[in-house]
Amino acid sequence: MAVDSILGQYEAKLNEQANTDRIATDKNTFLKLLVAQLTNQDPLNPVEDKEFIAQLAQFTTVEELQNINTSMEELNSAYLRQQSVSAAGLIGQYIEAPGNMTTIIGIGTSTSHSSYINFDLERDAATFTLKISTLDAEGNPVKLVATRELGPVSAGEGQIQWDGRDNDGNPMGDGI
Repeated sequence: MAVDSILGQYEAKLNEQANTDRIATDKNTFLKLLVAQLTNQDPLNPVEDKEFIAQLAQFTTVEELQNINTSMEELNSAYLRQQSVSAAGLIGQYIEAPGNMTTIIGIGTSTSHSSYINFDLERDAATFTLKISTLDAEGNPVKLVATRELGPVSAGEGQIQWDGRDNDGNPMGDGI
């Protein structure tokens, strides 16, 4: 049949163009099959108008979805580039993020480091006590491991350096 030879020719051409864009290939496949169908249909029994319109509507829908996908990929790429440029501006800067947790790693080893805990007091404090607890998976305090009495502290921003050791001077294990 003529349709078989058209499809055979198309498949041979497809094998030659293995690196062709899949979306363009799908569009070309649809159009070639549609033209082959119209060319080879029985003139006494043509394709129903409704069926033909439905096929065109499906093609239009697929094409629009592909265009939306392409636009979303371009938007995502632009967003990632913008994020990289923004992050590059932070290199060498002091960054402070609000929170009530700190992570300790390597305390008691040659790679240990102290953790800095920042705070902001609304008013002067006659006494200031830092209480450090281990947390469970939900972030709830489980066990008090260290208490540091810091005496009077003035209102405003401040910073405390914690060496990652418990009340007995033992290094804490890695964690939050």
